[in-house]
Amino acid sequence: MGNVRATLTRELFCKKYGLAQGNAIITILPAAGAERLPTTFRSWWKRSRKFAKSYRAFPEIVVAVAPELDASQLEARFPSGWQVRFLKDDTYNALAAADLAIVSSGTATVETALLDKPMIVVYRLSPLTARLGNRW
Repeated sequence: MGNVRATLTRELFCKKYGLAQGNAIITILPAAGAERLPTTFRSWWKRSRKFAKSYRAFPEIVVAVAPELDASQLEARFPSGWQVRFLKDDTYNALAAADLAIVSSGTATVETALLDKPMIVVYRLSPLTARLGNRW
């Protein structure tokens, strides 16, 4: 974990990926296998939409795609009108540039914390556990 650091400033990151400089950035880090977990992805999307409403301008949405994930399947889960950037091999820069991260529970939460970024941690429960938890 000692190598968790950004190599680009926020300004250079925005230029590299064509992001608006003044807009907030929400970075999403889906877990491996996320393309098979539509309920978890809907959860990320709902949280992104909720936070997007609190910003003056619609935030830039960046999805840091793990090597084992299929970006096209993830892309299909977002509303067609959204401008979402799907990046591979640039996770730490995507996190460092973010105003907020939505992160699957696991190693990525530690990496996000090391980069000192606020995050929403999501975790997929079994349907039975989720139903039991929703009773309280």
